[in-house]
Amino acid sequence: MNPVRVLYLIRTWALGGSHTIMYLLLEHLPKDRFEIIVVPYDSHSGGDEAFIAGCEKRGIPVAPERIPWKSRFAWNQARQAVSDLVAKYHIDLIHTHDPHSDVLIGIGRKRWPCACVASPYGWWERLFPLRSHVHVMLEKYWALPQFERLITVSENMKSKILEGFADAERIRVVHTGLDLAFLDKGAAREAVRAELAIPAEACVVGTVSRIYIEKGHTYLLQAAAQLATAHPDLHVLIVGDGPPAPRPRSRGRPTRPRGTRPFHRLLP
Repeated sequence: MNPVRVLYLIRTWALGGSHTIMYLLLEHLPKDRFEIIVVPYDSHSGGDEAFIAGCEKRGIPVAPERIPWKSRFAWNQARQAVSDLVAKYHIDLIHTHDPHSDVLIGIGRKRWPCACVASPYGWWERLFPLRSHVHVMLEKYWALPQFERLITVSENMKSKILEGFADAERIRVVHTGLDLAFLDKGAAREAVRAELAIPAEACVVGTVSRIYIEKGHTYLLQAAAQLATAHPDLHVLIVGDGPPAPRPRSRGRPTRPRGTRPFHRLLP
């Protein structure tokens, strides 16, 4: 039995949870059952190059082709590029992993002679002013209902998808997994605390994520501030990267690298 040939499409603005999912899929899907072709976009964001670098670091092959997208006028070029990829690699299934690809493939679904699956992650809240209302409506109400299957990460996200026209029978919830073996490569607890000047017996609350508005770091800091008087040994460790990129601190007002905007002004 020949392996299923899957074309993964993802446009990257910043590395995040969707990329974690993709990395895990690429590393752990049975090689005898699936042949994965990964094609990023050729855009101005810089995130696509970061994703490619992450694949190379993990030994994951990336196709040499790129989906052209340096302006909205590249719509026809991008769709033609996908058609060429489907023909060249004899693709059985297209799997989209970002809102842009969802719309690109879902609108005009009949063009693709293979099965199509989308993994919608939302990005429909008012927290994301760069996403136009028109694009959100196109994805939610017109693109996603055209896919044979929608795979999302939570029941909450499923309920948001159902606000559109997607059939509930086509939606599957698959919670994000983690490869815990990766954590075994980390430094010892004592060494990390010593490096960060955290006392051995201090209570540490940590979060690992992109430092973006939707991750809610402000709420963590507000909660820590309320607990600081009763628990003076409380430390908050924020691990991640993003536009504000504040340096982690045990407590007190967040600091920031020179040349960036204050962290607390970017969050509600």
